[in-house]
Amino acid sequence: MTNSGRILLVLAAVGLLSTGVARLILGVWMPFMWILLGISLLLLVFSVAMERKVLMEFFTTKTTKRGMSLGAALVLVLVILAALNYIGAKHYKTFDLSEAKLNTLSDQSLKLVGQLQEDLKVTFFYQKGAEGVEETRRAFIDLLKKYQDVSAKVKLDFIDINERPAKAEEYGVTKGSGLVFVEYQGRKNKIERVDEQELTAAIANVLRTKDVTVYFTLGHGERNIADEKEVTGLASLKKLLEGNRYLVREINLMTSGTVPPDAEILVVAGPQQKFLESEVAALEAFLRRGGRMILTWEMGSQSNLESFISRFGLSVDSGLIAQVMNTPLGQAVNPSVTPASGFSSHVVTKVFGQGQFIVSRLPQPLRVSTKVPEGINVDEIVKTDVNSMLFANTQFSQSLGKGPFTVAAIAEGKLPQAENDFKLLVFADSDFFGNQLLYQNLNRDLVLNSFSYLSSQSNMISISPKEISKTEFVMTETSFMVFLFGFLIPLPVAFLAAAGWIWYRRRYA
Repeated sequence: MTNSGRILLVLAAVGLLSTGVARLILGVWMPFMWILLGISLLLLVFSVAMERKVLMEFFTTKTTKRGMSLGAALVLVLVILAALNYIGAKHYKTFDLSEAKLNTLSDQSLKLVGQLQEDLKVTFFYQKGAEGVEETRRAFIDLLKKYQDVSAKVKLDFIDINERPAKAEEYGVTKGSGLVFVEYQGRKNKIERVDEQELTAAIANVLRTKDVTVYFTLGHGERNIADEKEVTGLASLKKLLEGNRYLVREINLMTSGTVPPDAEILVVAGPQQKFLESEVAALEAFLRRGGRMILTWEMGSQSNLESFISRFGLSVDSGLIAQVMNTPLGQAVNPSVTPASGFSSHVVTKVFGQGQFIVSRLPQPLRVSTKVPEGINVDEIVKTDVNSMLFANTQFSQSLGKGPFTVAAIAEGKLPQAENDFKLLVFADSDFFGNQLLYQNLNRDLVLNSFSYLSSQSNMISISPKEISKTEFVMTETSFMVFLFGFLIPLPVAFLAAAGWIWYRRRYA
C-alpha cells in the first residue's frame, strides 16, 4: 500500500471515530456531524480507489479466503446467539418456588394488566445522589418487571428531576425521589410507596373511566372534611378519596330535603346532634333506591339514628371498648387506641392476613339483631380480640364484659317494596376516619376497601401484603453428624482428589 493510501485511510478512520465520539458526548446529532461524516467517507473511497489493485490481490489469496470463511462462520454463530438471546428475553417462563408466592403478582394485578388495550406509562421521578434512591430504583424495576412479564404494554421511564426539569414541572414534581406516576388514556395517578398494593391500586384508578360522587352530611355536628389541624378532622380522608378519583361534596339534608340523584355513596361521619324525622326519611329513601351509605358512630351521640339502623338488623350497645394489657404490675387499660384483628371472609376484609389489625378509639359495640328483617343480610366484618373489655365509662372502673366485640358491620339486601339492593356499612367509631388514625395500621386499607365495595368496584379492593414465611430445617445431633461426615466433608475432598487425578494423568500422559 502506498503512503498516500495509508494517509487517506488513517484520516478516514480518524474522521469516523471523531464523528462517533462527538455524537456520544453531545447526546444529539448536530449538523456539522454530517460534514465530518461526508469527508470521512470521501477519504475512505479515495483510499480504496487508489489501492484497488493491492486490495484485489489481498482478497484473492488462499489465506484471505480461508480467513474470510472462518470470519463468516464466526459472524453466523454470533448472529445465532444474538437471535437466541433476543427470543429468550421476549419469551420465557418463570417459576416462583417461595411458599408465600412473593415473586408472583396477585390475581387482581394479573386481571388488571390483562385489561390494558393501550400502553400504560409508568414514570419514576428521582434525584441522583438522594439517600436510598438507587435501592428504591432497583426495587421498583424488579416490581415493574413482574407487570411487564404479563403485558408488553407496561412502559417504564426514569426521569432525573435535575436533568429534565421541564418534564418534572409538567408533572408538578419539584423535589423528592421515588415519586411515581401511572398514566393511561390521559388519566393519571400518583403513588409514593413502591409495592404491589400501591401500584395495582393506581392502575385500577387510571383504568376507571368515571369518578364516583361521595356526599358527606353536615348540620348535626359531623366530622369536618375541611379540618386539617384537629386530630378528629377528616381532611386526610377527603384528600385520600380525591386522590383515588372520588368527587367529595357536602350536603345539608335539612335544606335539601333529599339526597341528590348523583350521590353514589352517602357518608354520615360521627353526628352529635339529632336528625329530624324528615332527614331520617331522606336517608331511608336513599337506601330504598339502591343507595350506598357509611355511618360512623360517635361516643355519646344524640343523633337519634339508633331506630334507623335497627330497621336493618343492627343496634349499638352502651359502654366503651378498650384494650386491656398485661403488665408486671397487673392489668392496665389502654385508652388511646383499641385494636381489632378479627376479620370476616367478606370481600372488604378477606384480604387482610393474620397479625394485622385496625385501630379505633373507645368504640361502642355493635350488635346484630336476633330477628334481622327478611331480605337483609348482616355481616360482622371486624371484631376486637379477647383482650378487649367493655366498660361503663371512661373511668374504666366497672367492666361490663369481655371481648370479642363487633366494631364494623355491613347490612345489605333489599328493603320491602324497594326496587334495588342497598348497602349500609356501620363503624362503631368515628376516630377511625380521623386525621390521626386514618393512616395507622390497616385503617387506610379498610377505608378504601369499603368505598370500593360500596361503589361496586371490586377490582379496587386492596391486596393483602404477602407474609414471608420461614421454612424450618430441624436436625438432630445424629442427623447433623451424618450430614457433616457423610456429605459436607467427603464431597469437596472427592472433587479435590478427582482434580488431582486428572492433572496427574494429563501431566504424565
